[in-house]
Amino acid sequence: MPALEKLRDGKIEEHGKHLTLIEKNVSYLLEITNQLLDFQKIENKKMKLDLKRHDINAIIKDIAEQFKDAASIKGLELSVSLPAPEMEAIVDNDIIRKIMVNLMSNALKYAASMIELSLKESDGHIVICVSNDGPRIPEGQKEKIFQIFYQIPDDKKQMPGTGIGLAFSKSLAESHQGTLSVENLPSSGCSFILSLPLKRATEKLPETESHPESEGFEPDLPQTKNKRHTVLIVEDNIELQNEIREALEQWYKVYTAGNGKEALEKLKRMMPQTLSSATS
Repeated sequence: MPALEKLRDGKIEEHGKHLTLIEKNVSYLLEITNQLLDFQKIENKKMKLDLKRHDINAIIKDIAEQFKDAASIKGLELSVSLPAPEMEAIVDNDIIRKIMVNLMSNALKYAASMIELSLKESDGHIVICVSNDGPRIPEGQKEKIFQIFYQIPDDKKQMPGTGIGLAFSKSLAESHQGTLSVENLPSSGCSFILSLPLKRATEKLPETESHPESEGFEPDLPQTKNKRHTVLIVEDNIELQNEIREALEQWYKVYTAGNGKEALEKLKRMMPQTLSSATS
């Protein structure tokens, strides 16, 4: 019986494990929501860069710390290589962190025994590498994996995913005038390489590039008379989709999509306050 069904008797205190499961999935769905909405902003050239002076070493240390426990649980060795002295530069901290979380999450899925996170300066660029000793990327797939919703066929690991993370990360990198690429390691595994222009902290801060979100972007889907918030549910299981819709529609205007491609098309015509998605 689905978790929501178990909660309908009103005895919430008896269903702690179901609430924990729902909370875990909501956190995951919120992450996917933000990625899709940000992806839409980038496509519509509405992404706003918040360029400030940051200690890049500290950002990388924080990311490594964030994934340390998860790597340990999976028996993976997580190593970090940082330059000395510390590297300070003008960057969008949020964009770097979003890219790194996606790359580290990806490495965590596929690594066999190790993940290596490194930072260096090369030819006037900040270069951050996330390497793991999992499967190599077939030569014919190296560009395709950065296409939205694309997943490598015949993936033996059958890892759950949305096909959004790498495409989103590449778009973020390009919005920062950078690049994101992948290279196979000599024996096994691969390395994802993020390269961003190095603007020294001693340089003058550039003016923040702003694109008002209200300009030229108006949803063409019908609005409710009482102007309730909107929710987009992305779920291929019709029974579960209906159950979630029924649970939410008393508070929200609810739209549904059966897959990621359909969801993206609807996102192009609307800007929901919440998107609910599930993968298995």
